Amino acid sequence: EDQLAEEAAELDGYFSDTPLEPEPQYPTLDKSFESAIIITNLPKVPEAKLEKLTKVLIKIVSRIGELAGSEETGWDGVMMPYDKEQGSTLGFAFVEYETPEDAKKAIVTLNEYQFDKNHSLSVSPYPRAQKLAELTDTEFVEPKPAPFEESPNAMSWLEDPSQRDQYAIRQGKETEIYWFD
Repeated sequence: EDQLAEEAAELDGYFSDTPLEPEPQYPTLDKSFESAIIITNLPKVPEAKLEKLTKVLIKIVSRIGELAGSEETGWDGVMMPYDKEQGSTLGFAFVEYETPEDAKKAIVTLNEYQFDKNHSLSVSPYPRAQKLAELTDTEFVEPKPAPFEESPNAMSWLEDPSQRDQYAIRQGKETEIYWFD
């Protein structure tokens, strides 16, 4: 008890009598999803090949920028939906980067990227997909095609009104052009 009294005497004035009600300070939640992209036209693979496809995709997208990940939750920055009824992936993936700049760079770099001989990737920003999901049938107006305009004949200088041909004769350093009637 003497030791406890000594410790209490040492800590006298160190502790406060005010009630302890800490307010957690969380970072602001970014609801814009500017750093997320959607990659479509991926191969549809069975569950046995899902892990390999995910690793290949992570390898490709991580070269462009730092993926947003969390060790606590196990999130690696890439989510590829899997349909249990069909037994395969759905052919697209969500990818989240640390910064919106990396996401924009990924859109430019990966769009039309030849993933394999049958799949050319198509990439779009996630906010665009959100806008498309909110679009109703009444809001969509099919664009009207521009009226047809005949382009000028780029080969007109080669055509002769008398249907004659030209030919060239070279002899030594001399060149002569003749018309064939």
